[in-house]
Amino acid sequence: MAAKKEVRPPLHRLVGLRDDPAAAWLSAWDARKVALFGWLAWAIYSWLLYFVIVKLPLLLFGHVLVFLVSAFHLKLGAGALGTLLFPFMRRVIVRFKNGRMQLLVGDTVAREAVQADDWDALGDEADGQPISIVGWARGKLTLSRPIGGEPAIGVALACVQKYEGVLQSAHDFDLVDEHGRDIPVSVSGARLLGEPNLRVFSDDEGRMLVSSLDLPVGAMPTGDARVLRDGDPLMIVGFKDTAVDKSLFTIRGAPVRVTVTSSPTRPLLIYPIAAERRPAAPAGPDIDVPIDLG
Repeated sequence: MAAKKEVRPPLHRLVGLRDDPAAAWLSAWDARKVALFGWLAWAIYSWLLYFVIVKLPLLLFGHVLVFLVSAFHLKLGAGALGTLLFPFMRRVIVRFKNGRMQLLVGDTVAREAVQADDWDALGDEADGQPISIVGWARGKLTLSRPIGGEPAIGVALACVQKYEGVLQSAHDFDLVDEHGRDIPVSVSGARLLGEPNLRVFSDDEGRMLVSSLDLPVGAMPTGDARVLRDGDPLMIVGFKDTAVDKSLFTIRGAPVRVTVTSSPTRPLLIYPIAAERRPAAPAGPDIDVPIDLG
């Protein structure tokens, strides 16, 4: 008997924080500011290393230290220690730059995305318009392995390869409002953001999860994970689109619905928000787009 083939989620990729696709939301000026933050961090690190290993001992011990160890050897020691600490500091600075980038992306989103409080009016927005909607996740499919003892729609698992990264794997889902209405969210090309909400330990569940995610060669999980589950409160920032929902196909055909998706150049962003998690809600009324049949 043939083994059941697992469904590969539409979002499944390793994102390097150094080349985070979320940075596509930045303006050219904001991108320069992120680069400047990185250079400034390296400059501060280099100055501190030189001060602590060379200047401070000379100031404290002066001629005695110079008699025992020349200033040249102190500088040589600073260089050796700097080289030893370089991989660690590179990871720290990559995380620092990524954090600054995400803050600036949040500012861009607040300026550009239409905050859609009235979902019924979304049909009037032009396709491709950046929109921001808030609601609760309702999954259509789940990952092949549970996370934290329960099914998950998606996960962003922190990893270390050459640089810091995140392995993202997620299925499409619906976002549901307080009235039970739902909007499909297409996660292809998306970016799951937010602080980790679970530690994936090296127990049987954790090992099976990591195995099912099929990490690239050389990528090592750190154990920190942002898990997306049914009922999680979310803010979705993406682009309004109208598409045929084949999952609702009837004898009258499949309806054309408002969906939220990535654009060709900028990813859909999934943010956790501070709100109460809700149990999975039953399907409510769809947000359909009227079609003129002539």
